[in-house]
Amino acid sequence: MSSTQVELIKPDAAQIENIAQLLALAFDNGSGLSQICKAKGKELRRRLHLLFRSRIAMQVAANQPILGVINDERVIGVAVFQEPGSNFTVWEQIPCLLQVIFGISPLIAWRIWRNLIILERYHPSEPHYYLTPLGVHPDF
Repeated sequence: MSSTQVELIKPDAAQIENIAQLLALAFDNGSGLSQICKAKGKELRRRLHLLFRSRIAMQVAANQPILGVINDERVIGVAVFQEPGSNFTVWEQIPCLLQVIFGISPLIAWRIWRNLIILERYHPSEPHYYLTPLGVHPDF
């Protein structure tokens, strides 16, 4: 009999890889990220995996929460969010962007940076949780 629970997790390096893979699968089919990444199939999954791995590592380094849906000790879903009043500084984002520059391409890093700047304009001024990304393994 399977057991499913929801809990706050602080992933280690291996779990970061697993979560990145889960999110790459979840966003593989028809997400806006596929347009930003300008790739399909195996190359899109590789790019998404790299993006999510660097994003989750940044999340963990900033001690921001990750909510995991665990099924029989396997993470099958995640909600990554920032707490009210917390922002990633430019310095915290640079390692993530450098990984994208060298792991994918400078053009993709530029597209991501440009989209983050656009999104920043629309953040509410009152304290709020910022949810990004939210994904579930396609098998579930």
